[in-house]
Amino acid sequence: MSWKKGQKLVHRAQPAWGVGIVLEVGEDSRRLAVRFAGREGVTVVSGRDKALAAVPDETPLDQPAGGLLDRLASGDSGPASAFALRTRVARLEALRRADSLGALLSSRVHVLPHQVGAAGRILADRSPRFVLADEVGLGKTIEAGLVYAGLRQLGLAERVLVIVPEHLAFQWMAELFHKFNALFTLLGPDRIAALGGPEAALAQSNLAILSQEQLAGDPAVAAAAAALSFDLVIVDEAHHLADDGLFEAVAPMARASFGLLLLTATPVRLDPREYFRLLSLVETVPTTTLEAFLARLEAHEAYAAVARDLLAGGKVDEALVRLRELSPDDEAFAAPAGKKKGPSRAALLEHLASRYGLSSRLVRNRRVKVGAFTRRVLRREDVAEGGKIDAVAALCGRLARAGEKVLVCGGDLDRLRELQARIAATERR
Repeated sequence: MSWKKGQKLVHRAQPAWGVGIVLEVGEDSRRLAVRFAGREGVTVVSGRDKALAAVPDETPLDQPAGGLLDRLASGDSGPASAFALRTRVARLEALRRADSLGALLSSRVHVLPHQVGAAGRILADRSPRFVLADEVGLGKTIEAGLVYAGLRQLGLAERVLVIVPEHLAFQWMAELFHKFNALFTLLGPDRIAALGGPEAALAQSNLAILSQEQLAGDPAVAAAAAALSFDLVIVDEAHHLADDGLFEAVAPMARASFGLLLLTATPVRLDPREYFRLLSLVETVPTTTLEAFLARLEAHEAYAAVARDLLAGGKVDEALVRLRELSPDDEAFAAPAGKKKGPSRAALLEHLASRYGLSSRLVRNRRVKVGAFTRRVLRREDVAEGGKIDAVAALCGRLARAGEKVLVCGGDLDRLRELQARIAATERR
């Protein structure tokens, strides 16, 4: 159905929401921004949701939507078994839609609490545009997949583009398929040519993966992608957007997309101006200027140092003393009067994150805060000059015999093959 601004409707799966009025209509009516009489704020729904039904323009906004009881009152009843089944289905559907994390039920993945929290925070936002900056190994890919699954479940992710470094493209395609039951098309040069060129390939591929190298190096691919309107754009290793060519290729589609996820484990290592440019992509309306951001970034380290100490188990009283020196006018840091207790560690950390963080659209989890991870221990081994490869081969063999898993990374394929041969020779002894 084609919707228009100002039209009135009801959501038959959510009768408690009452009558709503359409405030904004997305391209091809794929998304609607609706203000319902019985629901606070603005709700974004899929314009193709069959549960939406238009009502006459003269319907009062405070009039409750018709439901099963209204049908019974009008004599439009059916068998009791059918009624019981319909009410059960309606209840389950309402619960599924009301909980954005119902995406967990449709995903084949074991999630951790911090991943659920990150995905829930993004899905609860009217504008799902965030930088995901968890430390390495905390599962940014899983979080992005959960957000995609949640939007797909709500009918808000029909056209999705994933932009990744070339060496990660196949890994992303495999993970999205195996963990989230989503078959994305990997649009490499050969695949694009087989589909009739960039415009035809992207038009036929509602779920697509493109490499950053291809976008930056092929203006035709970048132009074809920029001409489309995406429901969700995901950019992995987003710190690569520091490259002007890649940024200029990605920026048009990122700004036009309904949802945007920028994944990077190292945002603070960027040049401050590049960091600001990254955050500006996820903010539909800029909240600060570059000069104000640079000033806030300069002051941020002092607050970050206090937060790190609190996370490491530092005393709350000592943290409050330091924070009063930094922000004497902040009442949250004031000394408690009489028998009144000061803020708890959790409350203090939450206040620091909300008021003194660099952006409300930056989600970052750290290992020290998340916990439940094996502690990393550096074991140094001194190696004689020229004996590195033999020492590594002996170490890998020793760890393998002890039942440990070993991952060796290197940039020289010949050296890796030589190491493989040395390990095999060590095992034969």
